[in-house]
Amino acid sequence: MPVAAQPGLGPEVTGCEFRTGAPPSLAVMHLDWGNRARQSRYWHLPNGVVLSSRPPQVFGIDILREDADRYRVWVVWDDSVFGWQSLSRQQISETDLGDLLFELGTDLELLLSQPIARCVKAS
Repeated sequence: MPVAAQPGLGPEVTGCEFRTGAPPSLAVMHLDWGNRARQSRYWHLPNGVVLSSRPPQVFGIDILREDADRYRVWVVWDDSVFGWQSLSRQQISETDLGDLLFELGTDLELLLSQPIARCVKAS
């Protein structure tokens, strides 16, 4: 049964799946934006990437904090996959990802405040 991420505000989530083929394997949502799906706009992503499109019908994001102010970010946007290996909090915050995540009921600042990922070597 489809659910709205934020009743009356966000898109309707009509399905979820794992997208493989590009590292890492990402969980993505299938989204129905209703009338807003027809409205094309410019979406600013990290490192100067700008998409001219409607809101994504398929979207997934993975943010891995690797250091105090260094993040690895992967985004699935419809049929495209974007990856950035070393972004600062400011570089991520200056994009439209925060607004998009808000529409989906997620706070970008909480994702950026996650603990630093630690690799554990097998002994």
